[in-house]
Amino acid sequence: MTVELSLNDIKSAIHASFRNGPPNGWLLQWDTSRGQSLIQNAVAPNQVINHTSFDYGFCNWFEVRFTDNTPASDIILTAKLSFILPVCWLDWKQSNNSGTVRTLSRIPEPYRTVEENLRHALHKAGFVELPDEWYRLEVNGVELELSGNVNVTIEKCLFTDYEG
Repeated sequence: MTVELSLNDIKSAIHASFRNGPPNGWLLQWDTSRGQSLIQNAVAPNQVINHTSFDYGFCNWFEVRFTDNTPASDIILTAKLSFILPVCWLDWKQSNNSGTVRTLSRIPEPYRTVEENLRHALHKAGFVELPDEWYRLEVNGVELELSGNVNVTIEKCLFTDYEG
């Protein structure tokens, strides 16, 4: 199933979802485990950790931790599934011994197949990925809890609000 979303579709859905303030997933009884089995099956045998919280969040948030013992086992694949629209977000990070985490611009070679499997499963389930250049686009007329009405971006409205 392929879903096509224009920038106007996205902004309209955001305005509709936030017209009475930020939606509260706890009160709306959003499913905190939605998509977890889909992701677990796509990335098996690796571990999937559910970090979903609707405190400033509008998505399911999962981390894939790789169970191998390679030097790259400090690699983390994050997958977020928005409740506002059928949109997903994938991100690669690496942590070091001091706890510093950095975003990776390239997928580590041994994990390309894992990402391809996950991306295929998400697309088959009806989720689409936004073009990278849309994430930081501002959305006027929406107020978030942490950001207020300053620097309100598509990313913050679909996934997680944060200050700054």
